[in-house]
Amino acid sequence: MQDEADESSPNDSAMDEEVLGQEPNLDHQFNKAKAFLQKPSLFTGDNLFDHLSDLLNKILSERPQNIIDFFEDYSRKVKECRYRNATDHLRDIYEQTEEVEDSIKLKPLINPLRVVDFEESVEESVEESDDSSHVSVLESFRLLAEAGISIPKCDMYVLELSLRKLYQNEPIKNLRFWGKIFCLEADYYIAEAELSDEGIARLEAEEEEEEEAEEEDEEMALEEEGGEPAPTVPRKKPPLPKLIKIEEKVVPCERFAQGANKKLYYVCHQPGIDPWIKLPDVTPQQISVSRKIMKYFTGNLEHPLESWPPFPGVEKNYLRAQIGRIAAGTSVAPVGLYTYFENEEEEDFNDEDDERIRTEIYLNSNYDKVNVRDLNDGTLSFWVHTALYILPQGRCIWWNPNELKGEENEEDEEGGEEMVEAETGPVLLSPLTNDASLESIPPWTVRLTTALIPEKACAYIRSNLWPGAYTVTADDKCVYMYMGTGHKYTAYNYSPPPLHPVLREYPIGPEILEMQDPSGAQEEAWRIAHEKHPPAEEEHMESEEDDEDDDDILN
Repeated sequence: MQDEADESSPNDSAMDEEVLGQEPNLDHQFNKAKAFLQKPSLFTGDNLFDHLSDLLNKILSERPQNIIDFFEDYSRKVKECRYRNATDHLRDIYEQTEEVEDSIKLKPLINPLRVVDFEESVEESVEESDDSSHVSVLESFRLLAEAGISIPKCDMYVLELSLRKLYQNEPIKNLRFWGKIFCLEADYYIAEAELSDEGIARLEAEEEEEEEAEEEDEEMALEEEGGEPAPTVPRKKPPLPKLIKIEEKVVPCERFAQGANKKLYYVCHQPGIDPWIKLPDVTPQQISVSRKIMKYFTGNLEHPLESWPPFPGVEKNYLRAQIGRIAAGTSVAPVGLYTYFENEEEEDFNDEDDERIRTEIYLNSNYDKVNVRDLNDGTLSFWVHTALYILPQGRCIWWNPNELKGEENEEDEEGGEEMVEAETGPVLLSPLTNDASLESIPPWTVRLTTALIPEKACAYIRSNLWPGAYTVTADDKCVYMYMGTGHKYTAYNYSPPPLHPVLREYPIGPEILEMQDPSGAQEEAWRIAHEKHPPAEEEHMESEEDDEDDDDILN
């Protein structure tokens, strides 16, 4: 009876307050409610207030999605953590594994769309599928699987979603998965793209701003030099002699979207988890040195390279040079798939368009499918190159070292310098029949995906000079892929070029050879032998002149 009176007393007091028309005491009501929640259980000794505090703390620390759907599970877990065996003195600590961390990072890529946005996403996907600026990874690997080249299916989907995200965030076009290079620590996934018109306009604007800033700096420097120098006390000392170095003519780098820098390349270690990193443009010096060295990739883009001859850059520059060499030597397609003209209405090109024709090709809308038997022909006359050839100079477009920017070289006209012979190479869409072999090894191997069902077979070609480069074609589709170490085939073990011979400290000659010192008599004899005496004819002429003078005096 006492308990019932105690439980009814708060309600009775509240009712009394309402009846009397007085304002309720909020602090008093809050303390009463908190005391009620802190009332311990007769079986466990726990109370609801502490349980709710622990539960809310766990929810806010983890912040799961849709907590309302499994709120009861969280409440049960909190209770299970509180009730333990009396003999269990160890506490379970949750350690997040690498797989779980990777899954959390991949979650933004694979989050399901809301029902409201589903129809809009379908329409956008249809529009994107009509756009040829992005090549689907799933379609590419579906065709490559016919030739036995593939990666796990889960990696395909992640790679496809990652490339779509890259295409949306960068001003690029013609994006595709180029290949994979195996490294010592972490492999490189490589994507190839081209600059869009928006990206080219942006880079040109940045170049103009840099040129204007350089001109302003030069003008300011000239103004400072033209001012009167301030008097110095004591008098300024003369400058120290400087070593005069003969400056070698450095081959300039090709501009963006031209030559060896026509393509852009992005790399990452784990698509969808790691961000795509753009590789810098390649220089002719880097390509020339990369042809003489062989270094395995570590997976660290900033790793320094120690080689002979010394490489001008770090691993990311060496990686870009190797990718450019591989793409230039192994990008092939069936004859007729590409053409020089973008539109059918274009007429025959003239001499002014010759340079554009030699550096630009487009998909042929009127492509006639080549027979699989012809593609499997060992003469390789039905396969052509689709990438610009890199000259020994390290550029795709030859640069004359005797040319001066904006002026004609007068020394060449006068014959002061020797004329340099221009370097040439195979042009675009040239057949593979003339490709050079290496140590009696053919440069290419052509095969069919199956010989049992020839009408369903696809033709593929692989490079023997760059192991890991494949091209598979079926109907009007042609897919290129590279998976290797990034090194060219060598018939023998690689041996670095020898060092330059050690320079002599001084020239060797009779002036500096050691010999026995001469004696005093020898020195005197040498002095007498080398003493200057007047010639005999001059003495005879002087005696005749003296005789004539004597005769004049006597007369």
